[in-house]
Amino acid sequence: MSYIVQQRFGKDRVHVYLVDSHRVEGRTYPVQKRVYLGVLDQDASDLLLGRSCPEPTAELVALLQAKGISYSGRKVVHAGRKRLLREREIVLKTLTSCHDVELGRVSLLARLAGDSGLHGSLIRAFGEQDAQRILAAAIFECCEGGALCRLEDWADDTSLRDADLSLSPSSMTRLLQHLGEHSDLRNDFFRAWFKASGNPKALISDTTSISSYAEKLCLAEWGHNRDGEHLPQVNLNMVYSRETHLPLFYRLIHGSIADVTTLINTSQAISKLGLSAYTFSLDRGFFSAENLHYLHNEKLGFTIGVPVSNNREAQRLLDKNRLKFRSFKSIVTFDDTTLHHAADTYVVTKRGRKGEKDSWFAATAHLFLNKCERARQERELAELLHGIMTDFSRTSFSTLEDAQAWLTATAGKSKADLFSVRKATRGPREEGDCAAISKDGDFQVCVAEKTYAATMKNLGMFMVLNSDREANAEETLRDNRSRDCQEKVFDILKNSTGNDRLRSAGDDSVEGRLFLAFIAVTLFKLLENALRKADLLGHVSVNKALDQARKLRAVAYPDGSRIVAEVPLKAREIFEVVAPGMLTALAVDPGSATATARRWQNNVVTSKR
Repeated sequence: MSYIVQQRFGKDRVHVYLVDSHRVEGRTYPVQKRVYLGVLDQDASDLLLGRSCPEPTAELVALLQAKGISYSGRKVVHAGRKRLLREREIVLKTLTSCHDVELGRVSLLARLAGDSGLHGSLIRAFGEQDAQRILAAAIFECCEGGALCRLEDWADDTSLRDADLSLSPSSMTRLLQHLGEHSDLRNDFFRAWFKASGNPKALISDTTSISSYAEKLCLAEWGHNRDGEHLPQVNLNMVYSRETHLPLFYRLIHGSIADVTTLINTSQAISKLGLSAYTFSLDRGFFSAENLHYLHNEKLGFTIGVPVSNNREAQRLLDKNRLKFRSFKSIVTFDDTTLHHAADTYVVTKRGRKGEKDSWFAATAHLFLNKCERARQERELAELLHGIMTDFSRTSFSTLEDAQAWLTATAGKSKADLFSVRKATRGPREEGDCAAISKDGDFQVCVAEKTYAATMKNLGMFMVLNSDREANAEETLRDNRSRDCQEKVFDILKNSTGNDRLRSAGDDSVEGRLFLAFIAVTLFKLLENALRKADLLGHVSVNKALDQARKLRAVAYPDGSRIVAEVPLKAREIFEVVAPGMLTALAVDPGSATATARRWQNNVVTSKR
């Protein structure tokens, strides 16, 4: 018995088969043999005969008609011919129709890149063609924060479609590998970018971690994950300019390497690239006698947070100046916060190797006490200790080791020393005994009073070391707090440009990807700086400005002409403030937006804050 079977492949393709079913002696079920006939044209219910299939016989045509399928002699279109027909259809559609393109965001960010020297630095390092592709990809990341495989489709809807750039996924993969392989080209860019930025002297250096899903990435290792994720990571060290508010330099480091060991190499790297006589603002993660002596010997300035715990010199200064915090003369105000301040000489001592003498130099230590912060920390610590002891009283333990392990896991290593666990004493409890007894009554936990007192003594206090002996408390705090700008850059890199995870399997691709992220973050900061200069940043965020810029669109016609659509007033005001004259160059009348922009610029209030 013969019959026709239809089988669906994918969403819009149906294959047609001739099935011959017959019985074989010794088998319970009939045996089927299928013969491929072709593809069903679902619109006309017509069989498109396979290229290697013979012409159907009259009996086969009758079986097809019984199934509701006709046959008109057509055959399946070859894949190559099908592709050519599709390309011809696209070309004809493009030549005979107009299309809508976005001008605003691409034109705005490209203008900022040109005015700042970023685009010129890319050209000097990578050449005109690759510089255009890098900038296009960075603009895409700054605007969309999506995967680069979407870049080509996104560019087709913007003015980048006229730039004749190769932005396909495979082309961008090769570009990223090229960027990662050639560290000499990246260094050429950094040299040019330093010069374009005016060789700034006030710098910030900080490190963040970027988690990785790639198992074979050599740079990815287990370490201190800043995002609290249980994943291997790559450490990204970045240098930021406090003068231009822009990223200057970055380098990738193995994920297991601590921050304190990276400062000297970073300093030497930027010195080789042309920077000199600069000053670093650093957090206490970079604090070590070796790092400070290197900066001192190289005559480089620094402002760095000082870790207080396990630091004899810091403890000595705190104990020496503790009474000064009671005086009204010690009060300083910074960013609407009242602090108590004292300054003293901090001796940085570096232990000499065997047979060598110790070396030392003196710097100014600025000691601060925030009494409001101290009260908050005291309250939180008391609530934490009370909560842990309450949980202990609701838990049973088999051994003393189990109780200690539970306490370490619950309180954490940093807080476990605040407790003392021992076997519970039998009999009546003494008055004032605040120990918590486990549910089974065998163990008890109490607060270690000496450790608690030592912890309470330094709550709300912090210390900043400044190599400038003439700097006062306000200047030192401003330099130290400027590191918040660097933290914001890391937040932009991870959350706004879509680089919070690494999925590339090769180190070269990761290097290229993060170089692209560096350019995207720089574009983001350029726009932020322009809004800050016009005193608009408190009212218009960078993302909101990009949303307004998106409204500048044009209609492109087959003859090459282009008509720019009407632009709302708010969008015109943004353009006139950030990139004055750009609308006029695009044949758009800014109207009253020019006067509004001038009024904003004249009302800018500058302050030390």
